[in-house]
Amino acid sequence: MKNSDQSFSLQDISPKGLERSRKLTQLISSEIKAASQQVISFDRFMSLALYADSLGYYVGGREIFGAKGDFITAPESGDLFGFCVAEQCAEILGENNVVITEFGAGSGALADTIIRYFDGKILPSNFNYSIIEPSPYLSQRQKNRLKKINSELADKVNWHATFPSEGFLGVVIANEVFDAMPARRFTIRGGEIKELGVAYDGESFGWEIKECSVIPDLILDRMANYPEGYTTEHVERQATWFAEFKKFFKRGILLVADYGYVDQDFFHLDRCDGTLRCYFKHQLHNNPFLAVGLQDITTSVNFSYLAECALSAGFNVDGFTSQAKFLIGNKIDAQITMLSGGDSVDAYRLAQEAKRLILPTQMGESFKFMACSYGLNKDMSGFADNERFRLG
Repeated sequence: MKNSDQSFSLQDISPKGLERSRKLTQLISSEIKAASQQVISFDRFMSLALYADSLGYYVGGREIFGAKGDFITAPESGDLFGFCVAEQCAEILGENNVVITEFGAGSGALADTIIRYFDGKILPSNFNYSIIEPSPYLSQRQKNRLKKINSELADKVNWHATFPSEGFLGVVIANEVFDAMPARRFTIRGGEIKELGVAYDGESFGWEIKECSVIPDLILDRMANYPEGYTTEHVERQATWFAEFKKFFKRGILLVADYGYVDQDFFHLDRCDGTLRCYFKHQLHNNPFLAVGLQDITTSVNFSYLAECALSAGFNVDGFTSQAKFLIGNKIDAQITMLSGGDSVDAYRLAQEAKRLILPTQMGESFKFMACSYGLNKDMSGFADNERFRLG
């Protein structure tokens, strides 16, 4: 969950942060200067802003998660989300061979919760947890957090910067992974579909039409006859990710959790400025060119397109549902009872946490779960109310 208000301020940026942003601005502007038309695609800008070595948002070492950071994700809001995800993993895997892989584990909050869920339920020899984390800063933060868990299961966690050569088995979790993949932007100008690129005028970045772009077929189809100025995003890297992931996925189920829409809602005419947004110290705005490298840049997931990517790569798409229905299917009420231990104060706190996770005005409907499988067919309680038909 990314909570924020609508105001935006760059106050309280440290001198170190400002210097890092200056260096990143110099790096990106140099690439723009060398580019054809002196314009780069927005997905290239977003990639550098988020992931440029030692300078990007996710690798620069700044505090970005939790109350002291820029946003709060569902696993960081408390134990309920992670316990429900672990409940689903347990149903899929049983107790004899729990093998879980998490992509982009962030602060380590979800891994922390899942390990504590299984602690005492299974033998350490039957447990393996892998984290795929390309950011050295975040992987170190995860290690620091997990080593504090008083459980032998915490010793069974291993880290990889890329897809491991031995491949994947079991359950793979991708929580808020696809929303952070760099996106291209497209708009209607003069009745034609154009790509929005990024230019630099010597002082600041700004939007500029990128000529001679190859427009993806999905965009050509969905934006045909749309009104002047309509703008949206498309993440081609999602297709590349699934194709690459499939090479290493031997058998199991991929659980995707993210915020987004099905196709018809993603391209709704009322969503005329797309889904691009930025977060800085819990403040929401839509200007990706401010405080480069110091703010999160994200777009909502088109789950219909994501399902197409999975199917094209050879996966089955077994389930799709809202976060609320997934958590209810995985006994969120029973998790409250268990975690509170009969303490009324804890029970009330957990009930408030549950509301944030499942109410439609909070995270319950805007966040979705999707299950993709290969070589494994399992009924999953989290998808008992399956809305796969909505994907198209």
